[in-house]
Amino acid sequence: MSNYQNIGIAYFTNKAMEIEPIGKIVEGVMTTVANRVPVRKVDINSEVTIVEKLKPQNVPCIIFTNNAGDLEHMRLDGGIQLQGITVEKIMETVAAIDRFNRGEKV
Repeated sequence: MSNYQNIGIAYFTNKAMEIEPIGKIVEGVMTTVANRVPVRKVDINSEVTIVEKLKPQNVPCIIFTNNAGDLEHMRLDGGIQLQGITVEKIMETVAAIDRFNRGEKV
């Protein structure tokens, strides 16, 4: 599925955010990204365990982790940080994390 080793993304949202313009954009981007790297969509209202573990501050929130979800690389928390989100920007971040994980220059 992915050329990237040990990188996953947790995407936090809720039903109300999914009908907002930024929520729809993020949903579309993350659906496409999920074809390239593992993405877990998390409903903050029903998946309490992962919410308490990764502690998103706002929704939508994207947290780049390892596959196990126990090492956080980076987070984009809330609409302000997600303005202008594109598949290309998310994949650039994934590629940078991959290079860092392999000990290369980022």
